[in-house]
Amino acid sequence: MILEVTKRAQKKLEELGLKPNESVLLIIYETDGCGCAVSGISKLQEVKPETLTEEEKMIETEPAPYRAAIQKRAEWAYDENLKIDFSANTFQLKSPNEMLNPRMHYQPLV
Repeated sequence: MILEVTKRAQKKLEELGLKPNESVLLIIYETDGCGCAVSGISKLQEVKPETLTEEEKMIETEPAPYRAAIQKRAEWAYDENLKIDFSANTFQLKSPNEMLNPRMHYQPLV
């Protein structure tokens, strides 16, 4: 799996204080309140690498030094190629086949 972080998304992440050398972008597949596991929605959370658990896995991310991870239990929900973009004042998660989340919530490191 490969995740591309577009220049627009990079710019916004850095404006929000993300330090790509120090943090990981964790894509979380949230199913609470969605009805079933197939009806989940993705959100983006900045985490420290040492907080990742065995339930998450790192994925190839471009460009360096950005790093990302996904939940292993939700890997089935994503295409092999993903893209995080920033447009219309919000983050977006896309694949070559579809828009996975046009208004993806971002939670910076707390």
